[in-house]
Amino acid sequence: MCDILYFMAARKASKKTTKKTSVKTERVSKVEVKENKRINLTLRQKLLLLGLVLVVGLLIYSVKDLFVAATVNGYPLSRLSVVRELEKQGGQQVLDNLINEMIIVQKARQANITVSTSDIDTKIEEVKKQIEAQGQDLDTLLATRGMSQEDLRKQLKTQIYLEKLLEDKVSVNDEEINSFLTTNKEYMPEGLSDDEYKQLATQEIKQGKISNEYATWLEEAKTNSSINYFVDY
Repeated sequence: MCDILYFMAARKASKKTTKKTSVKTERVSKVEVKENKRINLTLRQKLLLLGLVLVVGLLIYSVKDLFVAATVNGYPLSRLSVVRELEKQGGQQVLDNLINEMIIVQKARQANITVSTSDIDTKIEEVKKQIEAQGQDLDTLLATRGMSQEDLRKQLKTQIYLEKLLEDKVSVNDEEINSFLTTNKEYMPEGLSDDEYKQLATQEIKQGKISNEYATWLEEAKTNSSINYFVDY
């Protein structure tokens, strides 16, 4: 009887021990799973960080010309230093030109004046004919001045705005055309028709009148505009 009771007690104790061991093993397993997840997460974070560093590095390399103008024996020369030097040399003039252009565009928009692509194309053809009549090539001339076709189109757009703004103040009659052709006969390109000579004369006379009117118009436009300078050159 005692043996049976001892056996049952031992079996019961064995079950408790097994249960405790099982619970402990389960807890250890959960801890290991959590630890593995933590290790995997840390590894994933490192890989993501490495990928981010590579992407940033590639981006910086691809746009390096935005920050570095040149390198001298491995030492970088920043683009900002070049910009600052250029500002010292001609910053005020460039700023004034940009302000003038902005005033022209604003005044044209206020007057509901528009410039189409066709307007610019027509003006380019006129310029091209004048240059070719002098035995020169437009692209070559632009290259010597450090300009692109896009730069020319931007300049001509502003010029057309100005011409349309001042067209009521600028007119050319036949007497002026004939007088111009007679006075500048030796300077005119050869091989043009009478209509082309008259057209060229008209453009030259108009440009002269616009230049004269422009100074007065711009001074008045600036007086009526709010211009605040934040940089002193």
